Amino acid sequence: FRPLTMLTFVLQLWAGHASPLPFHTFNLVLHSFNVFLAALVAWQLLGDGYPGRAAAATVCALAYALHPALTEPVIWISARSDLIMTFWLCIALLADRLLPARGWSRPLAVGAAFLAAMLAKEPAVALLMVLPIVHLAVDRQSIEEAKQGHWMKALRAHRGVYAALLGTLLLYLAARLAAAGPTLGMDEAVSPASHIATPGQYVLAVVASF
Repeated sequence: FRPLTMLTFVLQLWAGHASPLPFHTFNLVLHSFNVFLAALVAWQLLGDGYPGRAAAATVCALAYALHPALTEPVIWISARSDLIMTFWLCIALLADRLLPARGWSRPLAVGAAFLAAMLAKEPAVALLMVLPIVHLAVDRQSIEEAKQGHWMKALRAHRGVYAALLGTLLLYLAARLAAAGPTLGMDEAVSPASHIATPGQYVLAVVASF
């Protein structure tokens, strides 16, 4: 269930792209955008007082750009989902850092980007675990409160964002349920021939999908 990724393929086909070259070009351009976004995310997370901030952000971006683990998503047309997911997760992180802490603009922007990432590829759900860690590691007030053992107080300032993420996850699961039925499409992932899965296989497939 990756409708956003499939939409990009459909739009390119509608545009008359019948050869592999335009699809490879799209992947390469998107990867280039992601490299730029990775530099921005690193810049924001390092903070104003970090010595050599620009150099460190550049190193982070280059590590992402040239890492061998990213060969498959960039080269394989069918692996585009990783690139789209990364794009929207970077947007979510930037929105979380740049938008005002008060009000609903930040939760709505982070939630919308999270939904787009989930519609590109399921592992984007990891943002639910990553974002609190980022808050505890980067926000000065959260760091001090966490050191004092006040974990819930440290994260309370971001409760609007967490609520938006959980609401977005429920919205995604509802859409997946409507599209794939009660099994959320996991029966096909486990047994494409017979569409039959044991309870243990079903649980493993659900976990693997995230």
